[in-house]
Amino acid sequence: MSMMVGKRKEELRSSSEFGRGLVLPLVKFVEHIDDRMADSMIFIATMYLPKSKADRALMLSSNPPDHLDYGFPYMEHAKNFEKVYIKVWGDEKKALSSMITLWANGASDHLYDIRVPAKLKGTDIGKKILLLQSLCLDMGHGKGLFNTKVYTFKDFLRLRKLAEEIALMIDKDVFHIKDADLGKW
Repeated sequence: MSMMVGKRKEELRSSSEFGRGLVLPLVKFVEHIDDRMADSMIFIATMYLPKSKADRALMLSSNPPDHLDYGFPYMEHAKNFEKVYIKVWGDEKKALSSMITLWANGASDHLYDIRVPAKLKGTDIGKKILLLQSLCLDMGHGKGLFNTKVYTFKDFLRLRKLAEEIALMIDKDVFHIKDADLGKW
């Protein structure tokens, strides 16, 4: 019985909680770019905050006009942003930064055990992988978590672009898929 427990502890130490390797952690990270938290953050940054205060008030009303009614769950995202994030942080920039940091906290977990294979160390791909890891972990577990930096939507977009660039470089440079392309959509 004790040998079984000892073996189980060893197995747990050697396994990764959030994925290990190169492609798996990258895929798991990218899954967060389209999760509910990211969806909420994207809506707030692109569709809610750019509106005037008057339009935002109309959006939050019980019967918003059609041109300001984005339906469920987007209207709930806006209400939550006002009732929770703005109330806690006091201003829009810090509130959005908090959303970005919370998102990065979950997304960056998958980058702890990302590995740059020996043949990619020092290459453009390897450098981009380490940059993605560094930026995202700092955002989700460093400066962002300790509120020593205010992150913007551009910071989120930079991480997404880095992940896309890495994926495209892997296709082109590692697997030699000459016509690899990100696509329009």
